[in-house]
Parts: sequence; structure tokens; C-alpha cells
Amino acid sequence: MRLLDSVKNTTLNNFGQTLEQYCNYLASRDVAYVSEWLAAIQELAEQLSNVNEEGFNFICAHIGLDSGFQIHPGSRFWAVYAINEDSTLDIYISRNVEDLLGTILHTFLSSRGCPRHECIQAEISLAEWNQTVNPSSGLSQRLQRDISLLSPSELLQFLQSLYLSLEAGDPSLVNNLRVACEIQLLGSTDFKQLKEISTVGFLSGQNSPHELVSSRINWYSQLSCQCPDEASTLENFILVQNSITNILKSRNIPKLQEITENLGHIIKEGEIDARVDLLALSIFCAMRKHAFDEAYMEVTDRNTLFNDQSDQAAAFAELFATGARCEAYFDLTPSAFGKLLSDRYRFYHHKEGNEPPLWSDQNPATPSAYAAAKIDIDDAQSQKSVMSAHQRFTFLSVFAIPALLDILLLTTTGRGLYLSGRMSLMEIHSATLALMISLLISGTVGTWITCGGSYYLISMAFSAMNMFVVTRLVTGLAFTLIVAAIGFIALWAIKGVAAGVIFFLYLIALTAYLCLLAALANFQYPGSAFQSVSLPTCISLHALTN
Repeated sequence: MRLLDSVKNTTLNNFGQTLEQYCNYLASRDVAYVSEWLAAIQELAEQLSNVNEEGFNFICAHIGLDSGFQIHPGSRFWAVYAINEDSTLDIYISRNVEDLLGTILHTFLSSRGCPRHECIQAEISLAEWNQTVNPSSGLSQRLQRDISLLSPSELLQFLQSLYLSLEAGDPSLVNNLRVACEIQLLGSTDFKQLKEISTVGFLSGQNSPHELVSSRINWYSQLSCQCPDEASTLENFILVQNSITNILKSRNIPKLQEITENLGHIIKEGEIDARVDLLALSIFCAMRKHAFDEAYMEVTDRNTLFNDQSDQAAAFAELFATGARCEAYFDLTPSAFGKLLSDRYRFYHHKEGNEPPLWSDQNPATPSAYAAAKIDIDDAQSQKSVMSAHQRFTFLSVFAIPALLDILLLTTTGRGLYLSGRMSLMEIHSATLALMISLLISGTVGTWITCGGSYYLISMAFSAMNMFVVTRLVTGLAFTLIVAAIGFIALWAIKGVAAGVIFFLYLIALTAYLCLLAALANFQYPGSAFQSVSLPTCISLHALTN
């Protein structure tokens, strides 16, 4: 599948030369539990040094995707090997491996039957010789990373197994593993507590700036770091809070840009001590506090009445404030951020006098910046407008009056609006067939238009309403034209061209009339009178179209 990248021969040759020097070091000094495998390490060094493009190579190293080395979630290999029929060795290594040479050494010794703890000891010995060992734990980079990837519960289980298992090989290896696990557990717990105070505790108001600064200074003391006194640190923290607030209120973009550039320069240089860390903490806490206030206002404006589940607030925050970068902005999970929003909302509205307004028919929407658009009717008007008699009568003009006129004309003159007494049976059949199909098409198109048109009208989205109504009307007329053309061709083939022409004209005229009525019906608020063509109405229709 071409998912493997072969390690370059020059890299393998360099590894071979390095291992030769390491073998000379082992030969001069009797390193416990490693010198026994000196012959195997010398063999690896010789084979790596002889790797070339054209010749026959006994060792080939390949780098693959890290996902291919995971057996199931939580269990993975850094490297695996395969011994071929011609005694060659293929080593497959994860691309996430940091110490490539140590991993190759560990895997090769494992292929030669070396016990696992001795492979690890050889790997650590090579790291000590290369001066790449972790100074705090005395472990190699790969082992230190393995421990850092474990969760606190996994660390506890591993630490218990180390205490209960029999020591095999070098006892210092087990001691170093224990020390690394204990440091990881204690450091992880302290860091999580500090993170909880500076995020959830500070944003919710449960922890004051004094408690935040005090906990951070105590942490520095545990790590034996030099740090300023608590009083001056608290004073600087409050000063930074006020300065950031003034900069944001005055929209001082150059100052914000200067702060950002200085922080980026400090991170790039890597010169971070306790004072710099406290300054960055003050800036981030101030920014998060104001960002949290902005997110709270945006979410409560979008959703003025929260339910009893904090996930609703989290969903609205993700939609309208944080997006998918909640952890990058606030160092909080979306669920924890939603819990903060929901708790603040309930803390405020549970106070006497801050209760949300009661729902009513007259004012169904709770006031907010995104409240539902209201009908543009004078609020001072005390009584509902009453339709005049002629307005009520004109509502009958859609079907009732044309049908009445058609019947009267057919009875008196023999000629109606739709049919005529002098029409042949073929003409009556074509016209009636066109009417039935027209009712079906106009009903579908009219429902399609009304479903969206009335929604945009109530929302005061007049441009969207006009576009929606026009596009659906044109689509309905185009579909009618297609049906009329198909019917014309079918009737022409069955009953002649006259039947096809009558069907075509009747279908186009009737469907266009009914669909136009459905489109005009959207320009009316539910519960209000249909406007007549007077000067105020012309002004209103002009506002609707613009």
C-alpha cells in the first residue's frame, strides 16, 4: 500500500558507526547486564555499517504510520520485527518514535532472544552514553514518554505492579521507573489542581485572585523555584487585570499586538521563569475572564431561557462563541464551559427580582438582542382592525365568484368562463383534464411557496422572502410548462392537434392564475387584514420588496 518509508542508508550507516563507538565503550567498561549482549550489539553495528544501495543487506528499517502499531485502544508497539526465510531482518518503526537508534537497538536485541528488561537496560545505557537520558528519572526518552502517556489510574496500577513484582536484572531500573511514576503522579495532580483553580475556579468566582496567586506560589516552592513574594505578585496580578480591561475597553490594538509579540518572543526563546509564568498567567486570566463575559452575553442573547441541562449552554456556546476551539481559548472542555455558563445563568436568575419574564400571548418572545421580529403595527392601536364588507366579499373572488359567474353565463348565454355549451366532447374532455391537473400542480406549488414565504415574512427577512417566492413560482411555472408540453404531445398523438392545443393553453392559464394567487397570499401577516391597494399599502409593499 506504499505506507512505509525506508530509513535512508546514510542514516543506518551513521547509526552503525555510533554503535561501534558504543561497543568500544562497553568493552572498556563492564556495564552490568549489558556486556553480556556485547556480541549482538557488535553484530548490529557491523550490519548497519555495511548497508548500501546495491549489495545484499541483512537489516532493513522502515517507518510507518503510528496507527498501524496500535493493537487496540490503549495498547501499542513502538516497533516490530520480522525474520525472513533468507535470515534477513525487517524492522518496522512507528513514525512517532523520538529515539530511532535506541528503538532499533531494542528491537534487534529482542529478535536475538534478549529478555525485555535487558533490552530496556541496553537502551538506557545507550542513552546515558549519548547523554540523552532524562536527568530527573534516569530513563531514556522513549521510556519517559511512555510514562507521560499513562493516565493517573494507569500509573497507579503500573506502580503497584512494580512494587509487587520480583526485581529482575538491574534493580536500579525498577527504582528509576518507580521514581518516574511517582514524579508523574504528583506533578500531574498538582498541575490539574492549579489548572482547575485558574480556569473553572477563577471564571466562576469560586477562587479569588489571592487564592489563585497563593496556590501558584506554593507550587513554585514545592519545585524549589525562586519566585517573588505573595503580596507583590497579587498586586501585579490585579494591575495586569485592570490594564487589560482598559486596553480592551479602549480598543487599543497596538498595545494588544505588542503584548502578543512579546509573549510569542518569550515562548520562542524558552526563557521562562516564575516571574514570566506569573505575568503570562495574569494576562491569560484577564483575557479569559472578558472572553467568558462575551460568550455569556452572546449565548444568553441567542437562548434567553435555558433548560435544566448544561449541555444546552455548551451547544449554544459552540455554535455562536467558541466553535470547536473551546479548549484552545479557555483550556476547558465544552461540557465544563457549558456548566459554567449554566451555573452563572441560574445564580443570577434565582435572585429575587431577576426572575425571567412570564410567557404571554401578547409578548411570546423574551426580549434579547436576537428576539423574534414583531409585526410592524402601531402599538397604540387599542382595537383590532375590522374588515369592511367589500373586503370580506372579495375573498370569494378566488373560486366562488368565478364559479358563480361561470354557471350564470352558461345558463343564460351558453358561454362560460371555463366551458361553453358549443364545445365538443373532445374539447370539454381536454379542458377538464387540464383543470384537474392544474389543481394538483397549483396545490403543490402553492404549499411549497407558503411554507417558506410566510416564515420569512414573520422574521422580517423581506429580501429572502421575495427571492424564495419568486424562485418557487418560476419553478412551478416551468414544471407546468413541461407537463403541458408532454400532455400536448400525448393528446396530439391520441386525439389530434386540436385536443393537444386546448389542453396546453388551459393548463398554462389555470396553473399560472392559481400559483400567482398562492404567491400573493404570502404578503399578509396571520391575523391581519389583507391590505388593499391604497397609498399606505403601496408604501408597505415597496418596503417589503426593498
